[in-house]
Amino acid sequence: MRATANFAQRSARIMRATANLAQRSARFSRHYHKSILTVLLLTLSSSPHAQADPKKSPAALPAEYTVEHLTNDVELPDLPAYPNNKRKLISALSFPNVSGGPCYVFRYGANEDSKQILDWYCAALKNYNWKIERADRSVVIATNKTGSWCNVIVQTAKNGERTRFEVQYRVSGKVN
Repeated sequence: MRATANFAQRSARIMRATANLAQRSARFSRHYHKSILTVLLLTLSSSPHAQADPKKSPAALPAEYTVEHLTNDVELPDLPAYPNNKRKLISALSFPNVSGGPCYVFRYGANEDSKQILDWYCAALKNYNWKIERADRSVVIATNKTGSWCNVIVQTAKNGERTRFEVQYRVSGKVN
């Protein structure tokens, strides 16, 4: 439970850093901030450890906040997928009605260390003509020419656990 809380806190910090990066980049759509905050809110609130407010009905939420729990991977346009034999899907969410384009959040487990996973994504995203906006020891943030963005967040494995990583992807409304 503590690892999940730490991962959620790290995700929140990275999402705030992503929002700050977006403010400095004129290439992002005006809906970027709203979309990324929506993904953050819904990702954290969809955690099994999050408690629902009994006073609010899910029907009262705007359609933009609709969450679909996916049982399988989805092939996403122009986004390389970490090799199937090296990853195991833990959970997947889709936010199909977010203004500006749908968002996806996939959580995986892998036996490779965090550096291998991040290095693979940096190289693969570059091969797909994505621009790496930020890359460090726990995150890769990238954008492409259509306005889509991708965040890969890695939680380092401890005590023999699998490395966990999350791929957050927003498909721009400009996809051909």
